[in-house]
Amino acid sequence: MSIHYGYNLRNAVQQALGNATKSDLKADAITLKGRITTAAPLGIWGLWNIIYTQFGVTGPNAEKHVTKVKVSFSSQTRKPARFSVEIKGGDRLVRALGPGSVIVPITGNVATQLLIRCKSHMAAMPIIVDAK
Repeated sequence: MSIHYGYNLRNAVQQALGNATKSDLKADAITLKGRITTAAPLGIWGLWNIIYTQFGVTGPNAEKHVTKVKVSFSSQTRKPARFSVEIKGGDRLVRALGPGSVIVPITGNVATQLLIRCKSHMAAMPIIVDAK
């Protein structure tokens, strides 16, 4: 039986990146970002959803690097309604009202994921989330 060091890490990265192209990767931070649709149940928090993954930072002074991720969220209903979002995984927990957008900072050479969950104030609704 032979041992292949790094085999599990390689598979994890390949699974996480899936069909990512070179345009999905930034020169200074190795990331995976995208667009999702999630639920905002009425009066209760929905499930946490991954919206952004950072595998680390390359280059000089990586430990001082700050990645700024813009997260936008909007209702997918005809009648706009207010909803709350929570985003965790950056430097701090971010709370905001939607529709809208926020900048989430990630400081240092860290591997992390940003997760979002939503809660509606008027009626259950689908929410479109973009992370750039």
